[in-house]
Amino acid sequence: TGFSPTCSQTSLRLVLGLTAAPGWLSWDYDAESAFISAQLQPHEYLYMRALPGYDIGAEYVLEVRRNLYGSVEASRKFFLLAKEVYTTKAGMRQLHSDPCVFVKYEWNVKGEEGPVDNDSVFLHGSFNSMPIIPEHERRYPNCPHAICALIILLYVDNTAIRTNAPHLKDAFLGAVAKDGRISLVLEGMLNWFLGVRFQYDHITGAITADQEAYI
Repeated sequence: TGFSPTCSQTSLRLVLGLTAAPGWLSWDYDAESAFISAQLQPHEYLYMRALPGYDIGAEYVLEVRRNLYGSVEASRKFFLLAKEVYTTKAGMRQLHSDPCVFVKYEWNVKGEEGPVDNDSVFLHGSFNSMPIIPEHERRYPNCPHAICALIILLYVDNTAIRTNAPHLKDAFLGAVAKDGRISLVLEGMLNWFLGVRFQYDHITGAITADQEAYI
């Protein structure tokens, strides 16, 4: 069956709560022509009638090579493509608790080696209480914390990015562009999500949410 892949509001609130600290930024990217990005598999067939003005004969139909907006599986196919690109090409890890959330962690402390797991995160006080480490101790000067984190929230054809390390965002976008099947276009900062407006104080890390547009 078809569905529009969207991370839950619970996931979004949890991500924002865990990262409500100075040094975190958010961006919103839109995938251009998202639902026709995923090609049909060799065993899949999709047909359509010709559009008005294109006379191919009443007895003929067109065979479609890519998904169409409006087809029942178009959004699901794009989700599967995004999952493939984000995990295998960009090195993200898909969460089991919410398949529309992807994460990537790196050490930012010189001398630290090995993978960054949940124990490592909590050892440093979790994201919302991570201390700012001196710049001379950092591998990446533009990340103020001991752990660099990139969090991707996928909602239909939009990709929301939350990170404390802009170099991880740039590497992710570079990997997606190199693959070439998904074209991400910057919409702006992540100020709106599913009808909710989010505002950030980059000095204190405070986050507010409202639905003023519907009041």
